Amino acid sequence: PRSPRLLCCGLVGKKRSQGDFSDLCDPSGLDALAQTDAQFAPKIRSVTFGDLRDEAAKRNVGLVAFYFPDREETWDAMCGAGFLGNFYHLGPRALELEVRGVKRRFCNAEAAFQALKFWDRAEEFESLSGTMAFRRKRELAGHEDFTYAGFGTNWRGMRTVLQAKFRPGTSMANALLATGDCFLLEHNSVP
Repeated sequence: PRSPRLLCCGLVGKKRSQGDFSDLCDPSGLDALAQTDAQFAPKIRSVTFGDLRDEAAKRNVGLVAFYFPDREETWDAMCGAGFLGNFYHLGPRALELEVRGVKRRFCNAEAAFQALKFWDRAEEFESLSGTMAFRRKRELAGHEDFTYAGFGTNWRGMRTVLQAKFRPGTSMANALLATGDCFLLEHNSVP
């Protein structure tokens, strides 16, 4: 099968909250949300549409939408893929990045990405929820390193973070591969 495709779009959707953890400074309460391998099961046929990559084939393909802004959204529940979101809590110190010989461990991809702008202070981001990491970035505004700790661009920085999150052979990588040929859609609600 082809590798998953990612569509980045903002769609308006109705929130369905099963506990909003966005205000937590200490994400230890989020540890209960970190899923076991068996729970990473994207629902690849909940939503389908005509495959735009090969209109001649006239086949449907699955759409797997996700976001998980420190809480489960409607799309996350419908598609079973909140774990794909950058704010998704992976567990304490679950995502390791090494930059300029310094290793840091984060509990979500958003915290790791925001830390790239402030690598000399990266330890401040290690235990923050995605929402708190985003807030901390705003507090430190004006002192960003827009080389993203030497990766050059935000795209390269995020790619490095996602490569660490979905390291081959891990449960996260296997769950991503389980999306198969589906289109992946990062969807966020507009309040």
